[in-house]
Amino acid sequence: IRVSTALGAMPEGYVDLINEVLIGFDAYDDKTATLIQDTLQNSMVWRTHVGWIADFGLYVDVGYTLVALGGGTSAEAIVEAGVGRDIGSNSVDREYDVGSVLHMIDAEIGWKGVFWDAFVVRAALGFSGTVASKATVEQTFTVKNPALQTGIDELEAWAVDYLEDTYESYVFTPVITVSLGYRFF
Repeated sequence: IRVSTALGAMPEGYVDLINEVLIGFDAYDDKTATLIQDTLQNSMVWRTHVGWIADFGLYVDVGYTLVALGGGTSAEAIVEAGVGRDIGSNSVDREYDVGSVLHMIDAEIGWKGVFWDAFVVRAALGFSGTVASKATVEQTFTVKNPALQTGIDELEAWAVDYLEDTYESYVFTPVITVSLGYRFF
């Protein structure tokens, strides 16, 4: 029996690869890909797995992954991705902080080797799928007009729904794992 947990980050190139694949399969367009790229500028990934390992290092795991993502984007980019067309650059481009938390289930098959009784090398291929997500979109600017603030609040709520739907509909992805670790016990 094998129990593991890992903490890491999602590299920018991985997000680029996911976007290229999904655009290639017409899952979403370039505007949605740009929005996802902008909102995934910072990441933290925590995985917890249980599984089985053979004597020669081959293993099979299933588990849970928590992905916390952060970044920023403009109101214009959110609207363009949502409506699927260019709205022009005549509007004021104000920035929003965007945060997301994805809850994923995953499975992987891999190989783990131990060297010098303490160093662990691991390589694996797997798959993760989003089962739930929570997004936040918050303006980084202030407005004095209450009617305008109401519109901004509505835009933020719409953007949260749009991002959560995108994550839960399209973030089903292959996972490539390469790790080097140190075993304490």
